[in-house]
Amino acid sequence: MQQSKHIVVLWVFISIIIANIDLNRSDYRAWYGLGQVYEMLEMHYYALYYYEHALVYKSLVSYVHANDRSSDWRMWQGLANCYMKLSRHTDAIKAYKRAVLGGSTDVSILYALANLLEQEGDIKSAASFQSQIIAETTGVGLSQMGARAHLWLARMEIAKQDFDAAERHINEVLKGHYVHYSISLN
Repeated sequence: MQQSKHIVVLWVFISIIIANIDLNRSDYRAWYGLGQVYEMLEMHYYALYYYEHALVYKSLVSYVHANDRSSDWRMWQGLANCYMKLSRHTDAIKAYKRAVLGGSTDVSILYALANLLEQEGDIKSAASFQSQIIAETTGVGLSQMGARAHLWLARMEIAKQDFDAAERHINEVLKGHYVHYSISLN
């Protein structure tokens, strides 16, 4: 019963947003909102369609108002998440990079990007994004993402037989008193 109420509410929400688009087709926020709803419903092809339209209309707004970059990175992240779900890794990498260029400081984007680049065999770029994660999390205490980045870099240093650099990364995790989470080196 409760689940059917949620579905009805979502479809009413979708209908309202579509009505808004009918009134103002260039409102990128409505297109973005539909992308989010369809992503949440795991209807990724629909979400892609709406995210892509949101980005087109947002770019038009940004062209007119040069300083308006308020939510570009979130749209690129949504697009990248959908590409990931659809196993379109090359497109996901491009979209995540655009999210980072758009001003995102969300380390989950950097982490997803680093993992994708590693899967694609671009270890050097993956290491660069892992280092960015460390830079973003330095000074706020060692976060789970920061610890994972240190351990990932330590693993890479061990593979290169640079044991001193690996030890420095491992010591950063240990200094952070990182005991709340279980971390695997795999």
